[in-house]
Amino acid sequence: MKKNREDIPIVIIRVNPEDLKYKSEEEINYLSDKLNKNLRIARSRRDFDSSKNIEKEICYVQNEMNTRENRKKKHNRFLSRK
Repeated sequence: MKKNREDIPIVIIRVNPEDLKYKSEEEINYLSDKLNKNLRIARSRRDFDSSKNIEKEICYVQNEMNTRENRKKKHNRFLSRK
């Protein structure tokens, strides 16, 4: 028996912000992609509670991505002065 897509539960991935700094870029990008996919599913089902929780987790991941990008920019600026 084939399951209806609406019956498949939305998986909310919990992110520990402290653990993110130890993850590789690849892991963070994968996590970001999964969270965004789950957010699209939750929104299409009008599941506002899940959407809100997923958005919070996305914020943690985006914050880490922004921190890394800023760090790279500053490092490159530092290296260009030498």
